[in-house]
Amino acid sequence: MNSWKSIGWAKLDNGSPDRYEFYNISQDSILGVGHPQDHPLAIHNSKDLLKSYALHARDICMLIFSHLDSHLSLPSGTLAQLHNINEPSKTTVRLLHAPQHPVCDRDRHMAAKLLPGHTDNGTITILFNVLGGLQILPPNLSPTDDSNWRYIRPEPGCAVVNVGDALCQWSGGVLRSGMHRVVSPPGEQVHNDRYSFAYVVKPSNEASMRRLVGEVGDKGDRDEQCSYDEWLLVKSKATLEGKNLVRISSGVASN
Repeated sequence: MNSWKSIGWAKLDNGSPDRYEFYNISQDSILGVGHPQDHPLAIHNSKDLLKSYALHARDICMLIFSHLDSHLSLPSGTLAQLHNINEPSKTTVRLLHAPQHPVCDRDRHMAAKLLPGHTDNGTITILFNVLGGLQILPPNLSPTDDSNWRYIRPEPGCAVVNVGDALCQWSGGVLRSGMHRVVSPPGEQVHNDRYSFAYVVKPSNEASMRRLVGEVGDKGDRDEQCSYDEWLLVKSKATLEGKNLVRISSGVASN
């Protein structure tokens, strides 16, 4: 899925436009799965670098999956099979940009929100960024209280790995997708545009979302008898409308 999202296309928690733009480059396009896709010249000229990155990032994901198989007492290769590299998927390399903000925002003595609080709708996300601004919400705290959010300090040579909603669903809530958001960078960093680079891993389009382990919990918990494509439509629609999924309960994100 190749796409560009403009600033203001989605909504913040208060209903105002978001302040982020990004360009998605589908892994299928990078690796030649399915029909070739058109890209801007800068992306086209970097196709070898992008392919090398995608394959190396995938190797890291497969290593993570193998450990999760073991810790979840799943047969070896279970999670890898749900991410078949030869089957169409919505796994993407995502290039993100948030411009610096006007002085009027910075003078409010609080961080300006760039991207609303959300959980990732894929399996895992590997995120690289240099400037601060990424925040996480610790368990059982309200997302509406800004004092509950915690900054994640960027570390040289390291990446942030987020668990997504698909892993939460498959594990019956044993693994929880992390609630996070992006605000303006702290301190003097606020004078700079914020760039980040993500490898967003999603299951094969037709992968089953049926629970792999775990127990059926409260009324918000379902054993999904559908494909990932069908499952994704529901969450994407809610995000676009500003109805963000703000709580994880027994494996299912709900309002």
